[in-house]
Amino acid sequence: MAKTITFGQALDLIRSHVSPKYEDGFAASICNIATAKAWEVYDFRETLADLPPFYPTPGGQYHGAPAVVIPSDFMGLREAYLVYLASNPPRYQPLPIVKFLKDTGVESIPRDICYDPKLCSFKLFPRVTQSVGAPQWIVTGTYKRKPPRVTAENYNTTLLPFDDMYLYNFLEVMKWAAFNLSGDPRAGEIAADKNGNYRATGQCAKAIAALADMAANEGLELGDPAIAPAEGLVGNGNYLFSQWYL
Repeated sequence: MAKTITFGQALDLIRSHVSPKYEDGFAASICNIATAKAWEVYDFRETLADLPPFYPTPGGQYHGAPAVVIPSDFMGLREAYLVYLASNPPRYQPLPIVKFLKDTGVESIPRDICYDPKLCSFKLFPRVTQSVGAPQWIVTGTYKRKPPRVTAENYNTTLLPFDDMYLYNFLEVMKWAAFNLSGDPRAGEIAADKNGNYRATGQCAKAIAALADMAANEGLELGDPAIAPAEGLVGNGNYLFSQWYL
């Protein structure tokens, strides 16, 4: 599918629903908040990219610059594999992605991976054994990209990040962002009942439904985030609702 519609054109389409006073003053913010919200609630294909493969360093646990390229738009790991290239076909061993890994002196074939934001490095556990390294072994996978950001100077020329077929869906999220920024009660809200189940109202509910519809079309509605929680993205909706707070 094609991407031909700019943020400016999308704003023109919702202009009749939003006070010009707020639309003109918060145009770039509306675009960025809507994009960030759509970005975080599901792993749409536009949000993912291939991780540049890297060689595990024998005896090492941290893997970062200069030997390992961390993409400038890196937000978080989604899939990771330890690949043995010397076999035919190459052998892929999944590396579970965790939030934190302890330092260790034990060396073995790595079983887990995390990203250390303080050191801007990937961390393998256990420490890489001496027999695992270049050129027979690589680590590869996919990562979540940071959402694109627009400014007051370029939103009229920057294309929406999603296919044109999802214009209606994204407009619902943009309307919510505009209402929310301006304090318009049409934005709606999310509230939890005594059982911990969430319910959305107003434009918030419409935006959540629009994103769920996008996810259903892409086959994402039953998937789990890479790191917690345990339930599916839709299920009773609690995960999706929990991602909606600014």
